Amino acid sequence: MTSLPLLPHTCRPQRNSVVSRALFPLTRPSGARQSAYEPVPETLAKDLQDLMEGRELTAQLFPSEKDGGLLEYNEFRRVFNEAANSVGLRGLVPHGLRHTAASLAISAGANIKVVQRMLGHKTAMLTLDLYGHLFPDDLNVVAAGIEAGARAAADELRTA
Repeated sequence: MTSLPLLPHTCRPQRNSVVSRALFPLTRPSGARQSAYEPVPETLAKDLQDLMEGRELTAQLFPSEKDGGLLEYNEFRRVFNEAANSVGLRGLVPHGLRHTAASLAISAGANIKVVQRMLGHKTAMLTLDLYGHLFPDDLNVVAAGIEAGARAAADELRTA
């Protein structure tokens, strides 16, 4: 499904892998624009490295139980649903993880252009239309920054 992280805390999921689109919910569907890398939290990166221990880098991370090849959608959903149900998340769908990942990125302070790239949206406006309500209203922070910049510029002019 993927090679191990290529940059710290990133990976390059296989474009059309069912598991790739679920495990890395930010990966765009086939035909959509792709970014080179997907963000991977440190704990997940460690788990992925443990799973790949002793395997070739090109090996499937979650091979099909049938033939060891790519996991088919029905097989993936069966395993996904069982896992979600076992932790009390009955009804969770893989696409819901995409929205969760976007929300977590925003709450972690990611700017709109980073979230746009993660989601593969063509424009930042689309990302703002969908997730703009999650961005904090930073008017006070902006006002304080403008004030600090203006004071610094005034001080520099006075001492020049």
